[in-house]
Amino acid sequence: MLPDAGPLPGRERLPVARRQGSSGAPGPPTARPRVPGPAAPPPAGRVGAAAGPRRREARSVRPALVRLCAPLLAAGLAALPAAPEPPADASGAPSPAYGLPVAGPVARFFDPPPAPWAAGHRGVDLAAAAGTPVLAPADGTVLFSGRVVDRVVVTVGHPDGLRSSLEPLEDPLPVGAVVRAGEVVGRLAATAGHCAPATCLHWGARRGDAYVDPLDLLGRAPVVLLPDRPRPAADARGAVSTCRSPAAWSAAAASRPCASGRSATP
Repeated sequence: MLPDAGPLPGRERLPVARRQGSSGAPGPPTARPRVPGPAAPPPAGRVGAAAGPRRREARSVRPALVRLCAPLLAAGLAALPAAPEPPADASGAPSPAYGLPVAGPVARFFDPPPAPWAAGHRGVDLAAAAGTPVLAPADGTVLFSGRVVDRVVVTVGHPDGLRSSLEPLEDPLPVGAVVRAGEVVGRLAATAGHCAPATCLHWGARRGDAYVDPLDLLGRAPVVLLPDRPRPAADARGAVSTCRSPAAWSAAAASRPCASGRSATP
């Protein structure tokens, strides 16, 4: 057995704990447990290498987010309110453009009665020759086409709820026919009517049971319903005053030759 030479120069000898056996005798020496200390920082060169993949991952995520959000953005733009619609009337439908059913002078103007059962002139009479094509005043559908007493009447329902009645006609379109503004719905008949012995087309317009002035539908003035329409003044004989020098009226005229409700015949 070699003698204990002691610790080597420059090294300190650590005490060794001996394990005791069951008999109390010291057992073989065991190493002391080591307490972990703070982790050593990575080398300087490894810091940039670890951050590089994260930057590349962030750059690859951005295009994916753009592709994901693009459909959502497009759907949001599609849900935005559309451009405003044309002005609508009380029924909620856009008001169509109206035109004259025949290009003739006014023989008699609209003369609303003071009560629904009283006498009056619920429309306008447009002078024209027999056989003249009668046009639809606006887009619509033929709601009625048939004989009423001694004349044929065609009624066209328009998208704004108004109905135009045209009489007297011959060769009328059937019920259910869809027409555009300016399309022929029939021809003016030679039947004696409002302008006898001359021939003229009677154009009436109403919404529900309220008659309106058809000339007001041409964009020259707002539509006035029957209850709000003033009555024309009557002369001493109780008859409606007349206009002595009427001029031919057309949609392009700057003003009417006579006030609404007056007769254009002496």
